[in-house]
Amino acid sequence: MIRAQAKKLTLNREAVRQPTDHDLRRADGVLEPPILSKIGSLSTAGYRNRAPFQAGPFHLRFEVCPPHQEVASEYDSSGEILIVAEGSVTQILDAGPRLCGPLSVSYRGPGYPKRDKIGEAGLLALRIGVQAAFAYRVEKDYFAGHLGPKHYPFGVLDDAPARVVNECAQVDASPLLVDGLLRVLIAKAAQSERGACRGLGRPPSWLAEGIQLIEGSFGEPLRIENVARAVGVEPAHFSRVFHRYRGMSAKRFLSSLRLRHGASMLANTSIPVSEIAFCLGFCDQAHFTRHFKRWADKPPEAFRRDNRPAP
Repeated sequence: MIRAQAKKLTLNREAVRQPTDHDLRRADGVLEPPILSKIGSLSTAGYRNRAPFQAGPFHLRFEVCPPHQEVASEYDSSGEILIVAEGSVTQILDAGPRLCGPLSVSYRGPGYPKRDKIGEAGLLALRIGVQAAFAYRVEKDYFAGHLGPKHYPFGVLDDAPARVVNECAQVDASPLLVDGLLRVLIAKAAQSERGACRGLGRPPSWLAEGIQLIEGSFGEPLRIENVARAVGVEPAHFSRVFHRYRGMSAKRFLSSLRLRHGASMLANTSIPVSEIAFCLGFCDQAHFTRHFKRWADKPPEAFRRDNRPAP
């Protein structure tokens, strides 16, 4: 348990030592993390007494996991923000594993399978569900519709993560204040994204046209080469620029778009898998099943069975 008499100190990046997994100990089977007294004034003394609660479009809950546990969340139609308070977690993504340490922030959009492996010292984290409509609006308005998972290591978002965790740990936390703090965190993330792209210059207009074409035609047997030619550039150049500005290949972007829509159709409709495959531009059911199993870690039929809404 976390000592109740946590002292709040201001952030001093030069003097801060980021905690490692070894900073988190266990006693009698219960996580006993130390006080992160030097990181963003973090004080989570009240987390054990804090029930899950709603704050605007956000649903928040503290989560404690033992070391080495593998968490394979069920399909979730909402987005998710994860703020690590203590310990670490490795998120399993299409692009490979991603390690998230103390006071890092990660985001996965609606429809992304959420598979995590807890670090050797366990995990104390604030898990925040984001309503799908709000998540899609944020992605469109602040992140140029970028659908890929995002990660912001310690310090990138200043003290915004610590402020969110501190407020949520209070038994009498104000949902209105938490809502505002999370919107500030999102704004800082968007500002960070713009800063990362500033050195690249303004993206060419044909890139936005290409993205719109992919988003509007992903249900067809679309080829990236054809998209590139439709906007008047060579396919190799289109692919290079797309990856430079979007952080993923155009082919992965298209595949992710299809699979996310496929997951939604499986969970919310009774349309046969073969028809879903056809609607999403796959060659046949076997082609769709192969890609979907790699993406969701289970075949479409099992995914549908596990994620049917309760009657």
